[in-house]
Amino acid sequence: MDTAAFSEWLGTLSISSRIAALALMYSNLTVGARQMFVPDWTAEKKRRERALEILHGLNEIHHTLSNQLLEYLFSVWTLFLKNVVVCIRGAVILSMWQKSIPQKRSRGSSERLKY
Repeated sequence: MDTAAFSEWLGTLSISSRIAALALMYSNLTVGARQMFVPDWTAEKKRRERALEILHGLNEIHHTLSNQLLEYLFSVWTLFLKNVVVCIRGAVILSMWQKSIPQKRSRGSSERLKY
């Protein structure tokens, strides 16, 4: 696999598409790793040792992918929180502005109109 080409391709995607692509890779690696537990793979000592090497490599790839996914998650979460803060500030400012406008007194039903 050409990691430079993959990184370049991944960089062209939106953040949500990057998250989806990395999560799909993570899932496929997990499913593929299960094949290491088939009795044929672990019957002989030499194959068992090779399976452990492969699983160690897959573990490192999983770790890298999960860190990248967490980084994207936190960046999206941070953006979401910033938007929430902006909305709250806007609501507070609007509320303060509305309170500063003199209110017209409405006539209640007990007041009589004067002609």
